[in-house]
Amino acid sequence: MLGYLKLQRHYGKWRAEVDPVQIVYLHRKDEWPWYIKNWPLLACPGNWDLADTEYPPFRLEQMEELFRDRIPYQETKTYQKMISQLACHGTTHAPKLNSREEIDAYFGGVATLYQSMKENGFRARDPHQLSREKEITVRIGRTGALIKAGEGTHRLALARLLKIERVSVVVDLVHTHWVQRCLRQFDDSEPETAVHLGLELLAPGLE
Repeated sequence: MLGYLKLQRHYGKWRAEVDPVQIVYLHRKDEWPWYIKNWPLLACPGNWDLADTEYPPFRLEQMEELFRDRIPYQETKTYQKMISQLACHGTTHAPKLNSREEIDAYFGGVATLYQSMKENGFRARDPHQLSREKEITVRIGRTGALIKAGEGTHRLALARLLKIERVSVVVDLVHTHWVQRCLRQFDDSEPETAVHLGLELLAPGLE
């Protein structure tokens, strides 16, 4: 049963297809426990998958203002916040931008991404891309909850806005209880196979 301790955490190895609406937002970047960043194994114990509250989907309000309500980007809450941060600190917070020109270019990039996803749907990144462009990243809690973590916030928000039914995600970390459940469910399988089978069941429509 403890064979899962040999499963290493490796970005891009563990992937799944999920419904964007399944993904929950429990922690902001600075709210994860300190040990999570450098944890070497795929499976991690602890209460990192628990939270007292759940956040609204990150960036979704921004995308709704831009593409549902069609508010000019210079009039959106996000733009005004960025301009205020730039004036006070000389840079914006997330993403880090250092001038109005960079802010304008950022919104242009978001518009391009929206148009691409609207016309072509969600396109998963190829494995060789992941070293320079991260995929939507999630972590799996003890009960199988998909918890947003790391990259892909803009793409995930747009997928929800466009009502895309499936997106590809990279699974960055899973709770030990979830791995143990997979091992019990697929009791004739090696730990790596059991995890992959568990990830396959996360796809909408699969049982």
